Amino acid sequence: MVPLSQQSGERIRIGGIKLSAPLSLYSLDYRDDNRSILHAVLRHLADNQINIPYLCHGVERARSTTTFCIPYQGSDDPFEDFLDNFRPQLLPMVGTLTMFPHRSSIAVLTSIVDLLLKHDLAVHGFCTSISAFTLVTEYDLLDDCVTLLLKIFELPENHAPLRQEFTIRQITM
Repeated sequence: MVPLSQQSGERIRIGGIKLSAPLSLYSLDYRDDNRSILHAVLRHLADNQINIPYLCHGVERARSTTTFCIPYQGSDDPFEDFLDNFRPQLLPMVGTLTMFPHRSSIAVLTSIVDLLLKHDLAVHGFCTSISAFTLVTEYDLLDDCVTLLLKIFELPENHAPLRQEFTIRQITM
């Protein structure tokens, strides 16, 4: 299904695009009766004040899958040692691209995924909310994704995709 404005050749208006700093994507797959894994992971992240800019959880046929991103730490990632007990899948250098498709139809979601897959750009995950659509891809591909998306989407006047240039880390005293 193609949005009407795209069928006519016009670009679809969106509210903005935000790109993340480098992230690590973890995916845990476990039996649903072992929910202590999810609790232990979330507790560890909270105790160590590690931000979770992307988190998805699902259950199917007594199996749970939890997928989340945390700031990329390179080879010094202290979280990897903790997670080794749970044998996660890890993609160490991903980024999120968040779009704000204000007042657009659900067909916008299909257009985004179709466009990126048509150009063989990896989509490792995505989630939506009432006001945003976030996808996870390789960090090095974020600019390529934006270039493609701007062929069918129009940003507000005087707006460029927002790229996070710095990281804030909370410290306790």
